[in-house]
Amino acid sequence: PGSVSLVASRGDWLNRMGVGEAASLIGTEDSIALRVPNSTLTVALLKETGPLAITSANPSGLCDCTHHNKVDDLIASKIDYILADGPSPMTIASSVIDVRNIDNNELFFYRVGCVP
Repeated sequence: PGSVSLVASRGDWLNRMGVGEAASLIGTEDSIALRVPNSTLTVALLKETGPLAITSANPSGLCDCTHHNKVDDLIASKIDYILADGPSPMTIASSVIDVRNIDNNELFFYRVGCVP
């Protein structure tokens, strides 16, 4: 888990970061959400693997999920693993902010979560 997810435009920068073909499996055709986790276990995994293209436990329109036991059955049926690092320190889901127009001083909040 992390406090903020940023929606950014897709581009060659994804390949330079090392995400590779996995990026085609997530996000939309023109955007992708990025998050830096606040989890010791997840950070340790990322140090070993590099960037990962993964889904969120909080897809649009579904209930907030702040514990691995609460992952919706719809999501659980589509994934191979859940990385569980104990209870989340967050009591509400992350904020999701679209930064694609930040050069024009424009932000859009898809969800105002634990970081307003």
